Amino acid sequence: MFIDKNQFRQVLINIVLNAVECLDKQDKRIIIWSKVKSNSVLLYIRDNGCGIQEETINKIFDPFFTTKDTGTGLGLFISYQLLSENNATIEVQSDIDQGTTFIIEFCHMEADN
Repeated sequence: MFIDKNQFRQVLINIVLNAVECLDKQDKRIIIWSKVKSNSVLLYIRDNGCGIQEETINKIFDPFFTTKDTGTGLGLFISYQLLSENNATIEVQSDIDQGTTFIIEFCHMEADN
């Protein structure tokens, strides 16, 4: 897989910072793991925070959307755009009071000869 390392770093920073901000329990956890599929690599970032409301989850990648008191609502939008530019996708799964998982799929690309 090929991806711009600086753009990927920014995506990770955005997602992990959001995860840290939603950890409201005594036992705070962020777990990151990967899995290889036949033509892609999946990266999972899971927290055990408050979760995302069902009516909100479809808006989290929209520009300027935020549920926070501070912030611009651009972090996840920019992450989505950067991943798209690098032939990757992102999706989210969330359960209230259980946590949220972001799944990033990097498609395999052949290097030019």
